[in-house]
Amino acid sequence: MMRSSGKIPGHSGTDFKHRKAFQGNTLLGQSSLPRPNHFGTKVLSQPESKGLRNLARILKVFQVSLFLATLVGVLYICRDSTQQAADYHQNIYLQKQDAEARDHEYRYGFFTSRANRFRRIGSWDAAQEEYQFALIANPEGEEALRGITLTLLAKCYLYQEECALAKTYLLGLSSEVQKEIAAVLQLEEILQPEEMGLTESLEP
Repeated sequence: MMRSSGKIPGHSGTDFKHRKAFQGNTLLGQSSLPRPNHFGTKVLSQPESKGLRNLARILKVFQVSLFLATLVGVLYICRDSTQQAADYHQNIYLQKQDAEARDHEYRYGFFTSRANRFRRIGSWDAAQEEYQFALIANPEGEEALRGITLTLLAKCYLYQEECALAKTYLLGLSSEVQKEIAAVLQLEEILQPEEMGLTESLEP
């Protein structure tokens, strides 16, 4: 087998001649080839790059500020809605209390008026029942307490009934009302104070 004489197959001349053939071709020189631009845009100068960075920083600050403003707005709306709901329930509660108070006041006046009419005509049982209804509506109602006391004293005097209950209501009245009742009625004959322990409470 014969060795190569240094020629490139298919070409004439040696390797040296082959390299020399390309050296004078400026079209294929490295300096004549354009540099590839991998980003598809022109290369920015340093001031332009700095300006873009500043713009990106400004946009980021704006986005954060917008997020915070939105968050504050949502919190304010939620707080305002919660306060409005609390005020609404408070108003409903107050209206309910006011309605109940008016209802109690109405029922107290209604039953007390009926009881007074029954007492004036001597219907003692009916008067006692109506006074009790009135005291359910207003346990501190002075007129109803005075009326039921007078009713029970009358039943005690006429029928010897409800005497202990009459004593209980009488002692629950103020001293002024007790003296007023004692001045109108002969309580000594009705309740027999020495026997029932009312002597001290009925002294003028």
